[in-house]
Amino acid sequence: MYNTVFDSLYWSLGGIMLVAFVVAIAKSIAALRHSSLARSGPAGILAIGVGAMLTLVVGFSLNMLRSTTGDLLYQQAHFMLFYVAFGLILFGFDRVGMLGGHRSTTGHAARAIVWGTFGLATAAATFGLLRPDTYRLISGGDVRYVQEPLFFLPLFAVLAAGSVRLRSWVHPGRRRTAEAWLAALSALLMLGMLREATLIPSTDEPILDLLLAFGPFTLAALCLYRAASLARGPAHVVGEAVKAPS
Repeated sequence: MYNTVFDSLYWSLGGIMLVAFVVAIAKSIAALRHSSLARSGPAGILAIGVGAMLTLVVGFSLNMLRSTTGDLLYQQAHFMLFYVAFGLILFGFDRVGMLGGHRSTTGHAARAIVWGTFGLATAAATFGLLRPDTYRLISGGDVRYVQEPLFFLPLFAVLAAGSVRLRSWVHPGRRRTAEAWLAALSALLMLGMLREATLIPSTDEPILDLLLAFGPFTLAALCLYRAASLARGPAHVVGEAVKAPS
């Protein structure tokens, strides 16, 4: 009975995320097709949506195949594809203008620092990921390789860059609304990833642990949906931030 409840909750939250991502992607594509203005905003949200969708599909699909692929291949394929997905998310943040203005020296420097940090974090994480001798093992039945916090480093670099823009919530006006929703998405994904990386310790209650990770993930998906809903608004709602200095 307990496993049934856990599985139902797991798949239900995954389904909600899937629907939110699909609708967000569709709205972003529609905004690109129907507007000749402020294309950077919808294009950025589209990239974030595709990256988030890839993360979701990879996570659920590889988890289903884990018994077939073996745990080591699962870990390596899982994170390598995550790095690609989060590269898309970072690109989306950049297009929307969340990393710094595209027309100022300060903005260019800020963007270079963020992309450089992501690149270095990805290189370091990949080096550790491809060295099985550095993994911690869980014995008993099938051998399991522990997901090291290092593997999450590129993800945290992207989400930290997006979360910085949470200050957009304190500024009135519609121009920053989509940016604020995307910053909330970043913060919520960060919270869930902290649990996944075990930096937030386990409660030893599987359902509660699931909610601590997938609860924020699901709310993040709804934040993306809300940001995408603004993509077809006036040009000043989404995309104008790209022109502003950081």
